Amino acid sequence: MKNIKASGKNRCIEMAKIFFNNILTTYLKKVYIIIALDIIIDIILLFLAFQFLFLLYLKEITILIIIASTTLLIFISYIDYRDFKSNTIFLKNLCKRDNLIYSEKKNSISCKINDSLKICLALESDRIYITKIDKCESITNDTNDFYCARFDNGELLDKNDMRIFEGYLKIINENNVWLCKGKSIVINNPKNNRENILKSIEYLTNNVKLS
Repeated sequence: MKNIKASGKNRCIEMAKIFFNNILTTYLKKVYIIIALDIIIDIILLFLAFQFLFLLYLKEITILIIIASTTLLIFISYIDYRDFKSNTIFLKNLCKRDNLIYSEKKNSISCKINDSLKICLALESDRIYITKIDKCESITNDTNDFYCARFDNGELLDKNDMRIFEGYLKIINENNVWLCKGKSIVINNPKNNRENILKSIEYLTNNVKLS
């Protein structure tokens, strides 16, 4: 508490100042409490209002969510189908001498460009494998860890902006898995890499010797 030493008129003025300061401090404290309580009450009322609106329009909100989800699913399915159709037409144009073969087990589409050159589209991984077979040695067990080709023993080379595997690999031939020797090029996202696919086919068809 403030010590008041003044007397007379000055003392009265000093006491008045202290009185009004105390009133102002008390008032501000009450105002802060009221504001805080008002904010809390507003938040609670807003939450209750949202709950009421949600319950009131629950059916409409559910229908909107179902419509939005269905629309998104249809759009994604359409994009997938469009890419699938585009890739299969592209493969069909490449393999003019051979029909497209779908492997349900591997979820892949393949065809032969010529007697030794095979192209395979892995639908799940969205990759194209272009494989040139030098010779196939024997039917082998399916390890169930690949779609079109599995590289067993060989080396991976980078040449002319292409990643090429050369060595022993497993490939799907009709319903059997064969252990073969040859070269294979893997290209991701075939829809946007048509030029690289054509370059890879030309590279393998020309039988360029790897150094």
